[in-house]
Amino acid sequence: MGVHRTTVGEVVTAVSDALARLLDHFVTFPTDGQIAKVKQKFFLLGDMPNTIGVIDCTHVHIQAPRQ
Repeated sequence: MGVHRTTVGEVVTAVSDALARLLDHFVTFPTDGQIAKVKQKFFLLGDMPNTIGVIDCTHVHIQAPRQ
């Protein structure tokens, strides 16, 4: 594409730094209380314990390893 590797690295670093500085203005993480409410709703809705989110509503049971 005609862009030097060093230039790409500098741009990626600058954009990453800018996004990191702005993160708190646009992204909020749920409190422990909010997480507990969401877990309860998912459990009541679909009998899915300890679930705090879904992507496409496909429920796939995954068995934990025994080790």
